[in-house]
Order: sequence, then structure tokens, then C-alpha cells
Amino acid sequence: MSQARIVHQQLKEKRSYKVNRKRKQINSITPEETALVIAYYGAKNFNDSDGWSSVYNQLSNGTLKLMLSSKYNKELAKPGTGVQYVFVKKQSDTSKLTIRNAPSYTLENDQTVNFYQPYNYENTIQRVGLEEIIDFGNEHEIAGQIKQREKNVTLTDVRKTETNNTLTENDLNDDPNYLFEKALVFYGTQRGTSDEWKSLKKMIAEETVKLEFSGSASEGTQIVLQQAGSTGALIFYESASTGHPALYNFGHLTGTDEDDYKFGDTGNSNVGYTVKELLPYINSHGGRAAVEKMPIDQYLP
Repeated sequence: MSQARIVHQQLKEKRSYKVNRKRKQINSITPEETALVIAYYGAKNFNDSDGWSSVYNQLSNGTLKLMLSSKYNKELAKPGTGVQYVFVKKQSDTSKLTIRNAPSYTLENDQTVNFYQPYNYENTIQRVGLEEIIDFGNEHEIAGQIKQREKNVTLTDVRKTETNNTLTENDLNDDPNYLFEKALVFYGTQRGTSDEWKSLKKMIAEETVKLEFSGSASEGTQIVLQQAGSTGALIFYESASTGHPALYNFGHLTGTDEDDYKFGDTGNSNVGYTVKELLPYINSHGGRAAVEKMPIDQYLP
């Protein structure tokens, strides 16, 4: 038997690896072997800038693990079967920032592999069949490596925990769908007692308003939710400084006056809510599902 066919033979003996030559369909291989072969192909075929050059070695020695996620799959150009396979550091969390900052791939039903580089979900680097990838590994005679290194591969399936309705600070980081701004608006509509907040809450409930931001809370600016003229609900962001973290104040704007910060407190410095203080209330009043309903369609920088 030639070395070039060893990977096929090994996989066949271990997990009934089958190739139907007429249908061009691979029925099954072990997840660890799949991850290693795909990582090897990516490391050998893509540039350093694509984020793949060291994936194979780091996955092999246990520095990286393969995370199975479906949380942001809908944002991918080619979502495959609904699972995103992400190469992340062993102790990584499941935040948007972590997942977007890592090389990943998806698999189609016909076993086409869609390769992605960090921070680019709009385009695949390449689309290639899994059978072709395995043949590539055989051509480079890595069967022995695959067999030896398979035991070092860690797979972590986080899909069940991702369905949790509880919002965390990690969820709010680097989310392209304005989740952070939506969370702030949701809190304001639930707690605000001024006419401006009551009116805004009513319009959101009746689906008669869509919000556009001209400033982001992450930029240390005011967020004024204006209905007309110069009045409207107000969220004011006070950046972190020595002695206190970032604070968010909620009030309303009447003419040019800003008042009712923190729903009754004055607009003095060091007054407001931290994200950690906001989240328990949000999670006890509907959580992620309620926040995502906030009608924020566009962000205007």
C-alpha cells in the first residue's frame, strides 16, 4: 500500500470512512481528524495575513482548540449546515470579539469546506471539497502526524450554552447588530418615567418608530433619542476615569437642558449605572430576546 493512500485507509478502519465516487460524497470521518486535515490545508495554502499559517501546529500541540458555535453563523457568507468551526485559544470565551478574531470554517452538506479569515465574514478565502483536502494531506504524507497528534486536539461544543437568553458583558462587545445600544435603549424604556421615555416606549410597542443613532455609547457621546424638534429621551455616557468605571445616565432633553440623569439624580460626575448594574435588571425583564426587539436599524457615525 502506498503512503499516499494511508490517511484514507486509517480513517476507513477507524470510523467507516466512505467515498462514493459517483456521488462525490464523504460520509464520515472523526471530528479530530477532520479538524487537523483542514487546519493543515489552511496552513499550507493561505497567507499569514489570513490567520491560518500557525493553526495546524497550534491545534496539534494543544495551544488552540476547535470551538463549535452557531451564535453568529447567520452573518457568514456561506453558513454551511449552521455550525461554525472556530480555532481559538484553550481558555477563550464565546464572545463576538473572540470568535470574529479567529480563523474558522463551515461545512456544507456536500462536504464543501468554506474557509474564513479573522474579521471577514462577508467573503470566504476559499471553498474546497473535504475529499480534495484529504487528498492534499495524503500527497504531503501527513498520515503519521495525524495519527500521532489527534489525541492533542480539543473540541468544545458551545452551541447549547449559546441559546441562553441571559445577556453578558461579552455579548455586548463588538456586536455588529447594535446589541449594546439596544440594551441601553431597552433599559431606558423600562425605567424612564418622563414623558419622553414613556412616549418612546409606547411608539416602540406600537412599532411606529425606528431609531437611528448619530453617536455611539462607546465613543463617550450623548445618545439623544429625539421624537421631534429639540426634545427627546437622553442617554449620556461618562467614560471611565480614576476611581470609577464607565457610567451610563438616563434622562431627557428639553430644549438645550439636560436633566433627570439616572432617573431623578442630577447630572453630577460619578453618577450613573455601570454595565454590570444594568444587566441584572435587563436579564430579569426579558433578557436577550427583549433587547433584540429594539427597532434600531441604522448607525450613522
